[in-house]
Amino acid sequence: AGKTHNDGAEVGLSLAPIDGLSLSGAYTYARYRFASGDALDGNRLPGVPEHFWRFGLRTSLPGNFYVDADHTISTSIAADDANTPSLFAPAYSVTNARAGWDGRVGLMEIAPFVGVNNLLDRRYVGSVTLNGLLGRVFEPAPRRVIYVGAELGYAASP
Repeated sequence: AGKTHNDGAEVGLSLAPIDGLSLSGAYTYARYRFASGDALDGNRLPGVPEHFWRFGLRTSLPGNFYVDADHTISTSIAADDANTPSLFAPAYSVTNARAGWDGRVGLMEIAPFVGVNNLLDRRYVGSVTLNGLLGRVFEPAPRRVIYVGAELGYAASP
């Protein structure tokens, strides 16, 4: 592939309408096209959605607890330079959530959490192999995933 022409913009907004609640949103527009003057001219660049949205919510609850959630939406993604119709990953949307506690026990900073990726158990394409051999380009995203973890730290003084 030769030259490309890329037009795009990103915009984001965060706000806290009430104490303990923050909302965020972001939008990306990416009109990436081949500008090669050959058979690919005007085709979408593979691997990049033209529109992508992300919305987030974070709460600060009493007792240093919190709940986070985010939702992403992506338009279809071309998987090959030729923009073969059967090789477009379909549009998708997915929701994730996480809850945890940020606290201190003595000099230890402790932040245990539990989360769920793909909360609504959607089936969608998680990644594409660009120009994959024999049309083998789609890789499924994991179904619902539950995870737990913790961040540990040490405070020099109480």
